[in-house]
Amino acid sequence: SEELFYGHGFSDQEFDNQPLLSWDRHSFPGPDKFSGTDALPPCPFGRNDLLRISRQPLLSSQDCEAIIQEAETMGKYFGWQFVARYGTPADRVGAIIPLEELSTSYTLINFELLPKLFANIGHDMYDCFSRIKDDNQNHRSTLRLGGARVVRYDASSGQIELGFHRDGLLLTCNIALSDDDCDYSGGGTIVQALGEEPVRLKRGHALIHPGDVLHCGAPIASGRRYVLVLFLLDTTIIPHDRYCAERGEREMSLARHMSDPDEKERHLSNAAKHFADAMECGARIDTGVVGNNNDQINENDLSVEYQKLLRKAARHLGGKVKWTR
Repeated sequence: SEELFYGHGFSDQEFDNQPLLSWDRHSFPGPDKFSGTDALPPCPFGRNDLLRISRQPLLSSQDCEAIIQEAETMGKYFGWQFVARYGTPADRVGAIIPLEELSTSYTLINFELLPKLFANIGHDMYDCFSRIKDDNQNHRSTLRLGGARVVRYDASSGQIELGFHRDGLLLTCNIALSDDDCDYSGGGTIVQALGEEPVRLKRGHALIHPGDVLHCGAPIASGRRYVLVLFLLDTTIIPHDRYCAERGEREMSLARHMSDPDEKERHLSNAAKHFADAMECGARIDTGVVGNNNDQINENDLSVEYQKLLRKAARHLGGKVKWTR
């Protein structure tokens, strides 16, 4: 991250000189109001950390237009990326171009936007930072940009949306580059735990949410919608839950290609342990998939969500699979 994006190492004076914006705040709904996985926050966030929406722009209208124009210019030379993602086919998904292919925008984001964004996030926006860090540690200096892209939704080409998904890093920040009053209709970001109504932003305004909450890009009805998407991490917050889950996924992938029943069971057992470790570290697993009655699972003390994941894996792999810890 630090080798690819140089927007870090800012001085306290650079942070202190940044304007602090006002933000609308939204909380996780709780299990009494919402039955999904995102009723409660993912680790390390608190109940008040579902969503932040800026009341003032982080980018000027001129900066937004300059990013759009550079993206379109470079897209003509290198091409926009049209890759099927999150259940959305390639002919419907929003096109992307990585920030690192946009030299002028790259400089703007790394050295002008990031200190402003980090200063605002560091100014009492998230309770989790104060809970897990020493009082004398200023977390605005430990935030990093882990990835960035410009996304283009275009109604005329049919590339209008992005399916529900979760992002891999700590925070996701969407900044509207288009004007929702005249550039496009429809669209916006749906955060499932907030409700079915999309969040639509004014040009230059930002929406920030934990990367691990389920969200999607709602389909536009007309025009073009451009969004700058930033994926943020914190060098002092180690996502043990994600690392454990990734190990489990690798074990399940190995099991999928095993013809020997004993070897398949060994990898599945390893996957079970890694997923159990992930959940102990705060990982959440989407519910709603129930296995058939032929799956033989040693449930032990596994959670209901975890059992459903194992049943899904067993059904996908075929046959009767006995899970062990």
